[in-house]
Amino acid sequence: MADRRGRIMAAAFWLGLLSLCMIGLSRDLWTPDEPREAEMAREMVLAPGVIPTLAGHPFYEKPPLYYWTVASAYLLTGGASAWGARLVSGIAGFLTLLVVFVWGKRAHSKELGIAAAVLLALSSQFTVSIHWIIMDPLLMLLISLASWAGYELACKKGGKAFLFLFYGAMAMAMWTKGFIGPLCLAFGLCLHWLLERRSRPWKPFHPFLGSLFMALCFLSVGAAFYAAGGKEALYQWGWVNHVERFLNPQTTGHTQPFWYYAVAIIAACLPWLVPLASLFSPGFWKLGENKGLKLYCISLVAGGFLLLSASATKRETYLLPILPPLFILLGLCLIGLQRKASAGSLLAKGVLRGQVILVGAWGVALPAAEIFYFKRVSLLGAGLAAASVLSAILAWIGLARGRFSLDRNPAQMAPAVSAVLAMFLIAVPALAPKKDMSLFISEIGSRIPAGTQVAVLGADETLCGIIPFVTGRGVAVISETPHGSSEGPFWLVWQGQDEATRAGLESSGYVLVTKRTFGSARTVSLWRRVAGGARGEERN
Repeated sequence: MADRRGRIMAAAFWLGLLSLCMIGLSRDLWTPDEPREAEMAREMVLAPGVIPTLAGHPFYEKPPLYYWTVASAYLLTGGASAWGARLVSGIAGFLTLLVVFVWGKRAHSKELGIAAAVLLALSSQFTVSIHWIIMDPLLMLLISLASWAGYELACKKGGKAFLFLFYGAMAMAMWTKGFIGPLCLAFGLCLHWLLERRSRPWKPFHPFLGSLFMALCFLSVGAAFYAAGGKEALYQWGWVNHVERFLNPQTTGHTQPFWYYAVAIIAACLPWLVPLASLFSPGFWKLGENKGLKLYCISLVAGGFLLLSASATKRETYLLPILPPLFILLGLCLIGLQRKASAGSLLAKGVLRGQVILVGAWGVALPAAEIFYFKRVSLLGAGLAAASVLSAILAWIGLARGRFSLDRNPAQMAPAVSAVLAMFLIAVPALAPKKDMSLFISEIGSRIPAGTQVAVLGADETLCGIIPFVTGRGVAVISETPHGSSEGPFWLVWQGQDEATRAGLESSGYVLVTKRTFGSARTVSLWRRVAGGARGEERN
């Protein structure tokens, strides 16, 4: 009976984590990244190759493995769709949780595996990223596999299976996003070898053969790009999107100051700030227990953090590969606090109560924001807020009765679950009008005669992605405003809102048909050229 109950509980646990990873995957494409990524994978289905394309033009920034994966998802799910593209991120997130669980269980205990997986699953950056059409969740999965295999090699004397897993995952990461993922892990390993202070700590990794293998992997990507696109492809991928992106991202964007990740990592770990703060407690590091695991994980986190901070290009999603080892540490911190509280530590009890208050506040944050911005109280928001408060009270009562572990007091996590549900049931519908262009682009496609390309003035990667993905039409990019009543296409999509361009279109015989604004900086309008420059009525 006990075994059966255990199996039921385990199945419910993994089904719950899977549900958290799969919820909200079916929403339409959101600006700015999702239309580009989804369309590039669709074009990979139509014309398989090494160099991804966007609106038929080569896109040299990234290797093709992610786009091959999403293209495969399209084929398996019956065609190109936002859900099919987002499914890759959701599955990668779930498999990452599985890796973290197995890593924690083998390194310490099943308790650690569960704690680390749950904390990661309910953290803010992980939750957002695995529901977005970006390649970083896949990169996180691959680097997590390599990180776990590296731990088995470095601290557990793992055999050849882990050696093959380590370099196999690193090679796939190279084919996913270039050398940045493997390099982050390599920096962390070098730091670990330096801090470990023992003779030849790198020996289990066979570094000479491993370095040769990784060099060949990098050269294989470069050779594939050169064979498919010549010197320009190799230059754009190898130099512009690796060296320049690292040193001077004026052409690639996302430049941020050195200290950017110091703030971003705090936001990424929300709402688990108590375990994060515990990492800075000297007592956590003085304990001899799990010394090898702690040293290995903090080396990977610190090495990757420093390398990412050194790069001029920074985005919060780039933190994903270092989150699994970080949450192994947070799991250790949480378990340590729970054990101290069980032993009677008043400080540990107070800290755990503080975490419950923080998680409860996290659970009511979005319902409160709904009230603040929309000046109304919805039944759904009130229900989620009530569930968060009630579960926080139950968790507090459990702590008062000495139930400190997650298995005896799961209500500690419940407000964070409410926060995830609120994100997709409250925040997503509220943000959709500013982020989702699909319905408007579909309307534009229905107005333009069949069989014609969509001419776009002021096009960017987002428009070049979402127009063909939604309408199935090609995009003809126009760099200058048409002049004269007989020049330019009959139908024209313009992205922009400056008065000079608007006046130029009107003087060239164009009349506004419809327009829509998405957010504060993106206005898209459809114009039609009429004879004699007559002006028509604006329809919004």
